[in-house]
Amino acid sequence: MSTKSLQLHFEGPSVRDHSILWEDLSQFVSNLDSAIQRVTNVLESGRSTRPGRPTRAFQALTALEIVSVTPGSVKVQLKLRREEERLPGFDLGEQAFASLTAGLAQIAEDGQNLVLPEGFDQGVLTALREAGRILNRGIDIVHIAPIDHLPAPAQGARYDRSVQERIVSRIRRMEQAWAEVEGRLLMVELKEGSLRCRLNPSTDVPILCSFEEEMIPAI
Repeated sequence: MSTKSLQLHFEGPSVRDHSILWEDLSQFVSNLDSAIQRVTNVLESGRSTRPGRPTRAFQALTALEIVSVTPGSVKVQLKLRREEERLPGFDLGEQAFASLTAGLAQIAEDGQNLVLPEGFDQGVLTALREAGRILNRGIDIVHIAPIDHLPAPAQGARYDRSVQERIVSRIRRMEQAWAEVEGRLLMVELKEGSLRCRLNPSTDVPILCSFEEEMIPAI
């Protein structure tokens, strides 16, 4: 059964002898997988994160599998696992593939644009930021090429240090737009897929907040 695929092409000094460190490969692919899931959530509900564990239907919608690994500077082909045919234009997983690639290309081409690409929010940007940590470990660039007839807007993208800096800059701008509230931290919930805390300001009603996984130690 044919479905749409992404080819990841890794280049850099740590990619040598036709090999790549598993830590680098898993860091990028696992966070890319998270980004695709979050884009799918945005397309479906307008928000990249949702409480509780993902349903089996959602997991099936976004499950990735490695199809092939090509030596040289290392190319990895990923595709969505499909057990049954889906109607053309109604597969959110495939739409997320296209939106993710097109969004990264948009960020690479116009880093100053404050409008987020379709399907993107802060949660998607955070997953992509985490994927980009391999750029500090000897990977210079990752080319992301859609194959198997993805729609025309998704013609491929790159992820290099300039793209990473633009993603980080956008996250910071979004964080700075938040209000600063001082109060007592009364409750923390660390369930999988639901990271929340409750802040009790001295002069207002309690506020329920969500936070990203990397903030757990600080919370």
